[in-house]
Amino acid sequence: MLNIILESVNIGEITELNHANGTVKSGIFKTPTEKIVTITHNGINGDYQADLKAHGGPDKIVCVYPSEHHDWWDKELNINFQSGYAGENFTTKGLIEDTVCIGDQYQIGAAILEVSQPRQPCYKLAARHGDKSIARKVQQTGKTGFYFRCIQAGSIQAGEEIKLINRPNPKFTIEQANILMHIDKLNTKQMNSFIKLNELSDSWKKYFTKRIQTKHIDSDSYIVDPPSS
Repeated sequence: MLNIILESVNIGEITELNHANGTVKSGIFKTPTEKIVTITHNGINGDYQADLKAHGGPDKIVCVYPSEHHDWWDKELNINFQSGYAGENFTTKGLIEDTVCIGDQYQIGAAILEVSQPRQPCYKLAARHGDKSIARKVQQTGKTGFYFRCIQAGSIQAGEEIKLINRPNPKFTIEQANILMHIDKLNTKQMNSFIKLNELSDSWKKYFTKRIQTKHIDSDSYIVDPPSS
C-alpha cells in the first residue's frame, strides 16, 4: 500500500454564511494550519462548528476529504479547489471512498481515529461556493469524504503519515454506504447488513432502520434549498 499522507489540517471559527434565503452561522470556512493541533474525544482544539447536530458529536469529530477529488472540482464545478474548501478538517492523500471502510482505524501521530460514516453535503457547501448545484453533484458522484471519531486523543500535524492499524469491516466501504443512502435507496438487504456494524454512526443506523421499517425515503431538498431565516 502506498503511503497515506495528511496533506493539510484545516480549522476555522464560526462566521456568518450568506445563502439564498438569508444567513446562518457556520464553521464551514476552514483554512490550513501548520501548527500542531490536538484531537480529543470532543473535537479538534481550535476548530469550531455552529450546528452541532449536523457536524459535531462523538461520531463526527474530524471531517476528511481526499485531495484526489480536487481535479474533479476544477473540471466539473470550475472551482480551483484548495484545502478546506469542502469544510473538511483533514485533506488527505490515499484515502478514497471506494477503499476506506466503516470501522477502519488509522493512527496519526499519537492519535487513533476510526471511520464512522460518510459526510453528507448540504446547502451550506453550495452557499460556501455560490453554486446551488454543488451539494447534489458531490452527493450523487460519491465524492463526499467521511468522518472520523476519536479512539485515542493525541497531537497531530500536517505532513504526517496516516497508518491503517485495523480494518474490521473490509466489505463495507464509504462508497457502498453512499450508494445506499443516495442511489440504491431501498436496498433493504444491504441496509440490514450495514446497521449490524458496531462502528457505523448512530445517525446512519437510524436512517437505514427507518427506511427498512417504513420503505419511505425522506426528501433531500435540504441539500439545495436553505431554510428561510
